[in-house]
Amino acid sequence: MSLAADRAERLDIGAVISDTFKVLQRNLRVFGLAALFLVILPSLVQLLLNILTGGQVLAAQTNWLSQGGPALSIAAIALSLIFTLIGAVCSLSLNAGLFYAAAKDLDGEPVGVRDLILTGLKRFLPLFGLYILMAISVELGMILLIVPGVYIFLRWSAAGPAIAVEGRGVFAAMKRSAMLTKGRKWPLLLLWLIVFALLMAIDLGFVAAMGGFAAAAKFAYTQAMTPAMVVGLVLISLFGIVFSILLGVLGGVVFHHLRAGREDLSMTKMAEVFA
Repeated sequence: MSLAADRAERLDIGAVISDTFKVLQRNLRVFGLAALFLVILPSLVQLLLNILTGGQVLAAQTNWLSQGGPALSIAAIALSLIFTLIGAVCSLSLNAGLFYAAAKDLDGEPVGVRDLILTGLKRFLPLFGLYILMAISVELGMILLIVPGVYIFLRWSAAGPAIAVEGRGVFAAMKRSAMLTKGRKWPLLLLWLIVFALLMAIDLGFVAAMGGFAAAAKFAYTQAMTPAMVVGLVLISLFGIVFSILLGVLGGVVFHHLRAGREDLSMTKMAEVFA
């Protein structure tokens, strides 16, 4: 095996991180517009309704079943359920679209905003099913002394991109991920530890910098909305979107590298066309 092939087979963490930022730089406008249509606009509509209802929509999403929570109207509860469902669909669709767009960019096939959104919406249901199965399995594994849960997460970590990029079903994507991650779980574990450590550090710094805005947003459901609460909610939402874009692009880049190191991508593309 050549040095280049061996390096690809082992998964080059430095190359993955470098490619992630390159993909972000090349597609910043596309990813930003996709996030605008799928997440930001629905969130702004929800925020407006929350302001108009004196904070009741947010209260219904966070505390309406708790003892001592505010008295809520049926309309506020219904709106909260509707926006929770819309938020789940839009967030997972953006996640799937980012997997797809990042992998395609590295394949030399840049994706536009329309294709990203349509692909994300098309892959929403299988991705939703996958994440439910993964959450249950990883949680059960964590109960069994943590290690099994980590192993399950790493084994199926490429299943989401397999659904988004290759159009596979849930169980086929799990099988595909197991094949691609075989023998590469240690570098994958190191990569995700680095990423989550960096994101946690950034998150803590962001929360500390926000100060009073974060506190206001945290307790927004206990009283009528104030300007500080609105600013806090907007900033937290935007920060969450940035996190989502970074993780979505990283997932697509990792998937590309896993495939490139183990198979002929030209043959894989032909198989996707006739799938």
